[in-house]
Amino acid sequence: FYGISWIAGEAFQKVSLNPAQRGGILTQASFVASSGWGIANTGRRAMDLGLLVFWNLLCGQVGSDVLRDPPDPLAFALPDMPTERQKLEQFTTSPTCAECHRQFEPLGYAFEHYDRVGLWRDLDNGQPVDATGEIFQTDAKGKFNGAIELGQRLAQSRDVQACFAKGWMPFAYGRQVVAEDACSGDFLANAFMQANGNIRELLVALTQTNSFLYRPAN
Repeated sequence: FYGISWIAGEAFQKVSLNPAQRGGILTQASFVASSGWGIANTGRRAMDLGLLVFWNLLCGQVGSDVLRDPPDPLAFALPDMPTERQKLEQFTTSPTCAECHRQFEPLGYAFEHYDRVGLWRDLDNGQPVDATGEIFQTDAKGKFNGAIELGQRLAQSRDVQACFAKGWMPFAYGRQVVAEDACSGDFLANAFMQANGNIRELLVALTQTNSFLYRPAN
């Protein structure tokens, strides 16, 4: 699957993958194959992957009501296009869809080199793959070419680190995060950065917030 043919035996072994094709979680077939469907009932792999990065790594908050209940795509007379990217790009130019789609959909273009099960591809329906995109929000904003560059840009972002740290709160506290949790979220983000991204230290910090130690009087 990953193009490795020289491994023998049943024991786990450390291997090196092609650094131009694989690097980090975002390029693992398990991520691409399992994460690229059904996030917003779109049925569009790249769109769903873009939404996943936008919501869960950038903490994007645009058009949330629309994204939970998007307009029926069958209501738009969008012509068919040769490649998946060309089909999706129509949503970024449609007056009805562009306001939301242009903020998260270019993130999904990073995954155009991977097919539906995560195998590397250079062509989409006979056309050269275009995996260029752009982040428009946070300190990670900027252009990238492919999932490797997208991952590198996200990994260097303090905003992404803060989003990751705060993402642990619903699981640690067993409830949805509310406005009153803002100070606890900032505390977690700062603690995580000061620990240089040490997740064990993040787990300890989760138990030191007001959201963990106290509950409202009512």
